[in-house]
Amino acid sequence: YFLECAFGAAAPKDSLVARMQAATPDTLAQVLDAFPRALNMYSYLHKRFPPADGLLHADAMRAIAAGAPLEDIIFWYHELASPEVDAIIEARLRNNESLEALRNHSSFGKL
Repeated sequence: YFLECAFGAAAPKDSLVARMQAATPDTLAQVLDAFPRALNMYSYLHKRFPPADGLLHADAMRAIAAGAPLEDIIFWYHELASPEVDAIIEARLRNNESLEALRNHSSFGKL
């Protein structure tokens, strides 16, 4: 459906694109649960739901902390920081989860 959408058609109702377009701060966690690949898109999520404006609710932050690449969570930690997120990150690190360089953020000095 990409080509049609590129030229103005609406995305299919149950697609990731349509669900993200319709998402609100209150429904974002459910969308992330339904489409786990959206957890790889924090650069989009933090622009659409700016944490500084209170638009990224705690349930969505927990989902992001649990499922997004650790590299992204650490890079954007200043936006996601909370005791709950800290516990999730700590558990992932204790489980020896890799800090793979998917976006080359892991080499940045954030720790």
